Amino acid sequence: MDLQYSLVWEEENSLVRKLYRNVTNTTQLRKLIFSAKLPFTLLNPKLIVDQFQVSVAVTKALFNVKEATMTTRSFPTEILYSLSPSKNISESLNLFSAQDGDTDILIIGEKALWAKVGEQILGEEVNLDQLSTFTDIPLVKKVYQVGEEELASSSLLDAVVTRMACKEWTSSAVTMSSKPNANNNNKSTPS
Repeated sequence: MDLQYSLVWEEENSLVRKLYRNVTNTTQLRKLIFSAKLPFTLLNPKLIVDQFQVSVAVTKALFNVKEATMTTRSFPTEILYSLSPSKNISESLNLFSAQDGDTDILIIGEKALWAKVGEQILGEEVNLDQLSTFTDIPLVKKVYQVGEEELASSSLLDAVVTRMACKEWTSSAVTMSSKPNANNNNKSTPS
């Protein structure tokens, strides 16, 4: 486990969050970050409902680093994993990470190293207050399995954050309950 971030990421205030649109070099940014092992993560903002959702994921990842209970190998990937309602690591990373060719990105990383990455971004920086304009609500509902009935008594943000916070206790139950019962599949009905 790579705990080099335990001192660097001591507080969420040491992080920079930037939102970009019309990015033309996402592939190069991903390569730069991965090859240099820079402590940054590139997020797909389509799955982010609100800045609070990101704060919850960052806080949860920070806690996991401090307690040496990370599920992934680095702080940036722990943020991606913490955003997900699933316990499947590769699914979480693929779903929440900005992919090659994406033109909208939310980047989170260490302020002290921002110059190395920030100057490389070819795109238009957007105020974080506009984050919700990037959200794909039908996609968020699908990924987090939020139905209209639930939204009648709760906000989408509440539903999303609840699933993020409770996935250790609920995602296995959801997965298991969605599987067909093997004992009942072959039973024939009496005539």
